[in-house]
Amino acid sequence: GDVMSGLIVGILLVPQSIAYSLLAGQEPVYGLYTSFFASIIYFLLGTSRHISVGIFGVLCLMIGETVDRELQKAGYDNAHSAPSLGMVSNGSTLLNHTSDRICDKSCYAIMVGSTVTFIAGVYQ
Repeated sequence: GDVMSGLIVGILLVPQSIAYSLLAGQEPVYGLYTSFFASIIYFLLGTSRHISVGIFGVLCLMIGETVDRELQKAGYDNAHSAPSLGMVSNGSTLLNHTSDRICDKSCYAIMVGSTVTFIAGVYQ
């Protein structure tokens, strides 16, 4: 029973995590990382068998809105989507004013999304 439920959850989790990462304004691979590592960490450190750990659609939408707003404020071109969506990016990089190093659009989106998620977790 455990093997079958693990297989079914794994099959359903792949497309769901890809879709949620796109909602959050990230590349699809980060959704796979998030769903995999959250489950592994909870498996090792969790105390309840009845809690479902994973990514949620509403939270992804809220983080996606924040990421989009911060990308616009930082001056990244929104006419070009992420390369994973089938669009061709111009490959330009901008100077990240917060850490004084060169960071492209994807890197900056990950930094904003991780910061917002971490602060929300600390607040909760």
